Amino acid sequence: MDASHDCRIQLDTIARGFDGRTCWIHPRAGLVPGAGRGGLPAVVLTLQKGDMAGSDVFHGLHTLRSDDLGATWTPPQPEPNLARWTEPGGVEAAVCDFQPAWHAASAARHRPDGPLRGQPPHARAATA
Repeated sequence: MDASHDCRIQLDTIARGFDGRTCWIHPRAGLVPGAGRGGLPAVVLTLQKGDMAGSDVFHGLHTLRSDDLGATWTPPQPEPNLARWTEPGGVEAAVCDFQPAWHAASAARHRPDGPLRGQPPHARAATA
């Protein structure tokens, strides 16, 4: 491997959340070019709680953000636009296994002062 491609892998715990009933699941990260400190990319990580007592029982989406390539992280913050909702007939539904991605044409991104923006979750998500 040439020196311009040196890398290292380090295991860090950036959030804890197992409470005996739920745990964090589906962590997925995406980069926002130039939105971090000093022109670095910002890293936005999404995850959600899952119930341990049932199969495929998901809760609303949360995000963490790092502006220094993972050296520090915000605590998990709920995303109200991507929270669980009730469908007609009482069925609970939630976004599941969300993958954040930069979309240059819309410049849609997670801002330090606000949540992800977009359609309400029921407009693009399947029921759990």
